[in-house]
Amino acid sequence: MKILLVSNLVLDRTSNMGKTFLAYFKDFVPGEIAQFYIYSEVPTDDSVCRSYYRFTDWDALRSVLDRRICGTVFGVDEIDKNRTDPRTDTGMQTAVYRAGSRKTPLLHMMRNYIWERSNWNSGKFRDWIADFGPDAVFFASGDSLFMYDIARSISESFQIPLIVSAVDDFYVFNRNEGLPFGKMYFRAFMNKVHETMDCAACLLPICDSMDREYRDMFRIPSHVLRTPVEERDLHLRPDAEQISYIGNLDFNRYRQLIDIGRTLKKIASPDIPCRLDVYSQERNPEILNVMTEENGIRFHGAISSEEVDRVMAESRMVVHTESFDPVTAEIVRYSVSTKIPESLMNGPCLLAYGPEGIESIEYLKRNGAAFVITSPGDLEQGLRTVLSDGALRSGILVHARELAHKNHDAAVIGKTVRGWIEECVECRRS
Repeated sequence: MKILLVSNLVLDRTSNMGKTFLAYFKDFVPGEIAQFYIYSEVPTDDSVCRSYYRFTDWDALRSVLDRRICGTVFGVDEIDKNRTDPRTDTGMQTAVYRAGSRKTPLLHMMRNYIWERSNWNSGKFRDWIADFGPDAVFFASGDSLFMYDIARSISESFQIPLIVSAVDDFYVFNRNEGLPFGKMYFRAFMNKVHETMDCAACLLPICDSMDREYRDMFRIPSHVLRTPVEERDLHLRPDAEQISYIGNLDFNRYRQLIDIGRTLKKIASPDIPCRLDVYSQERNPEILNVMTEENGIRFHGAISSEEVDRVMAESRMVVHTESFDPVTAEIVRYSVSTKIPESLMNGPCLLAYGPEGIESIEYLKRNGAAFVITSPGDLEQGLRTVLSDGALRSGILVHARELAHKNHDAAVIGKTVRGWIEECVECRRS
């Protein structure tokens, strides 16, 4: 069985999403997976996929005027396993991507206008798909309208089922409602989403609350597809000096990290570390400028998956946080950070700091799998309590491991994903 993955990011072991999708396809051999992606990245992993097709925003823009621009194919010989970072954008490209990351309705519309007129659906691309011969399209959905057209077009052109994965919510809450063209773009976007879902064989939301919401919204078969993780023995040090945050700083998470850093600096003692160590591939200067010792933060930049294991092993606690800003909280309401299952399965005790009502916070709270603080006013006392009580942290860790084995075992989820896709393929054939 051959699967064509359509997504923004390339499969790799440095980004959370890259690791997640590698684990989703754990039960497939490399010849069964091919990927189409659009970010300025190069393939660095051949464990699951050895055939990649990249068509970037720059390709889209250039191809409007020059139809000879039709993307880049990467075979097994072009996979650069020595790179620690798959991103290739520099200089002006990086500046443009940073500006585009604001994702205003006007930018969305301009980007979609370019892609609609681009040469993404070239003869080269169709030949690459035909040579691979996929049995299904697996679409990692997001907020780019044109990507729904691409996924649906492939499914219809090659008469194969479309499976849609949803790891973040873009359908319930219009995050740009207050901006110019916000309502207009959201209507156009949702029309495209419904058009795509009407053609989909199956929807795979990341959590129970998202599944309930989307079942009512789209009325198509769905299964909860949680983030998979492999178990590793990291030789944890329960009384280590360090408290660590590993992951992205978007969605205003960096503001809560500053709260934690400043509080640690304030209450530091022989039993309580004086700072928060942050590991992230963040490049935004506005954010990096406040990741300082003055704010109780020691910023380290991006690290490899091997270094992630080392950092977790040498940490007394690791942190998950979500923003208390009401608008941001609505955006991430149904999201479950990919680093949470990793911490539950392999890490030390998890500290969760964020508002009630967000799925990631509620998931950890109702399962007793983290020390959860849901109010800024409780942060100081909460940190004093959990950092000074080793028995409390050990008890939480027991619940964390139980939850990880129940819901996030990579071996089980890999077989389950394959089974769901096989069902969709067989239904289409029959």
